[in-house]
Amino acid sequence: MRELWGDIWVSSYGSMSIYLYGRLDADWARVGASEAAAESLSRWQETEPILAGWATPASLVETIVASRKWGNPDPRLVALVRLADGRLAARAVLQAILPGLAAEPLFYPRHHSRLGGRDERAEDVAADLVAAAWEAIRARAGTTLADPENTLVRAAAGRLRTKRRIETRTRSRTASLEASGEGGRAEIGDARSGAEQAVLILVDAVRENRLTVRQAELFYGVRVARVSGTTAARAYGLTRGQVFHAVTVAETVVRRAIA
Repeated sequence: MRELWGDIWVSSYGSMSIYLYGRLDADWARVGASEAAAESLSRWQETEPILAGWATPASLVETIVASRKWGNPDPRLVALVRLADGRLAARAVLQAILPGLAAEPLFYPRHHSRLGGRDERAEDVAADLVAAAWEAIRARAGTTLADPENTLVRAAAGRLRTKRRIETRTRSRTASLEASGEGGRAEIGDARSGAEQAVLILVDAVRENRLTVRQAELFYGVRVARVSGTTAARAYGLTRGQVFHAVTVAETVVRRAIA
């Protein structure tokens, strides 16, 4: 459940150093200014003429960031999102919205639910937020967004809040079971082993390309953590039908593994 951007691993389940954004900037300065990237930009300009006038994706993104104004969407960024089926274009989109992502954790106490817990380190929250943004970019690749930065930053924050709610509910249920007394201890073990078995099956299925990361996450969220289909659909930018289709696919894989 990881994506590789240049030489940098970002895991939605791990943490990165406090220098996350600086490392991403340094990686992009190398990747986005390479000869291969310049050739890619030339191809992009054939289908998206608004990107003409720049020699490399790095110089293009630099211009987008320098002229960014919250609430005033940049048409060049709109074009990049349409091209984000390709990893380099998706990486360019991520780099362009980094300032918005970097600011988001500073304001999370104002939101209805925090992005991170009180005891979480800021760099861990930032790492999970960037990972969520990458997922949001890939999910919306090929679409035309009216306001890309706002849409993607909000989508990333929404995904992270959903992840935190799932974790909180899981911890709460575990604590409740543990407090239920000696009579409930056998059930506690059964419940834990069942959830752990499902997670192991999902991880193996993703590694073997029998499930996508999204299908695995949705199954866990809806079937194990009991997140509503509506909440999951909103967090992933999907319809309820798409959510339950993904859950059904994953459920079939899990049942076959258990049988």
